[in-house]
Amino acid sequence: MHVNIKNDRYMNSFGSRLREERERLGMSQAEFGALGGVKRLAQANYEADKRDPDVTYLMALAEKGVDVFYLVSGVREKDKDEYFEARSWVLTTLSTMLGFEADDIDMVCHLAMKDHAEYMAGKIESERHLWLEKLFELLENSPRVVMMSGDPDAIAKDIELMETICQKVTKALPREKRIRAIVTLYRSFKASGKIDEKMIEDVVSLADA
Repeated sequence: MHVNIKNDRYMNSFGSRLREERERLGMSQAEFGALGGVKRLAQANYEADKRDPDVTYLMALAEKGVDVFYLVSGVREKDKDEYFEARSWVLTTLSTMLGFEADDIDMVCHLAMKDHAEYMAGKIESERHLWLEKLFELLENSPRVVMMSGDPDAIAKDIELMETICQKVTKALPREKRIRAIVTLYRSFKASGKIDEKMIEDVVSLADA
């Protein structure tokens, strides 16, 4: 089963990261390819982004100490926790702006994990994307998406409001409690159209209780 590695303009391609990792380890293409159970030509094709590797190749590299997380994501293994925390924060902010509940996002994530796990295990021939269907359903039923879709100014105001709240919630709270406090304040201030300093204090105190 081959892995479709996404490359985009925000990071180097998979092939360039693969070459970088090989050179970091001081190995030739033939030597590095042998770690993954392939010949030099296959290794060269992976580095040139002409072919995608399969799961067996990546698993073999991981067993030999290669930073496979970096190869796939562009983020070093040592930075993984910080990356996922930032990613979680972005998802929470987006879901709040779109009017989703936390449970909605959890449901979509679990569906995506299930689809991908079954695909990687060979139980299904292609990913069914049930999570994507659910996400589209949430988007279609969100009045805030309809409201924001044609109004860039409304989107800018939502972002500004979220940034203002983040700056005001200065008390050190556990990440989950901080996120819930910010989400609660955002929804309240979005509905009322004004920021209430006393409410910020009350919500943060309750979150910290």
